[in-house]
Amino acid sequence: MCEQTCSRDAMLICRRAMTEEEQQQEQHLIMEASTIAQSFNFGSEDTCDSFRRSLAKLVRFRNEFCGDLSRCTCGEARWEAPSVRCAVDCERMWREDAFVVDSAHRITAYFAVFLLLRMIAW
Repeated sequence: MCEQTCSRDAMLICRRAMTEEEQQQEQHLIMEASTIAQSFNFGSEDTCDSFRRSLAKLVRFRNEFCGDLSRCTCGEARWEAPSVRCAVDCERMWREDAFVVDSAHRITAYFAVFLLLRMIAW
């Protein structure tokens, strides 16, 4: 199932929803993670922590535009070896981030309703 949804075409469709500036932001995040993955001391715990944080930022960014498709990020060829070497649990990373994003959207909605009710009450 994931193989079908994690196609290159699906990711291209998702990227079309991004503005040029957002595509540049994505490229910046990709370069950041790539630079860490290619560093001389890659595999040390500090470097792996940096890689995990960087990859999490990319997954979080893609989640805004691609939703569930962002979970496919770690399956991309460029991230497979670094993810294995640093024991990245991409599924867990995605679930935790999706929960945070979902919670943030709910909080924003509640806040908007609260403000609307206060404005009506005046």
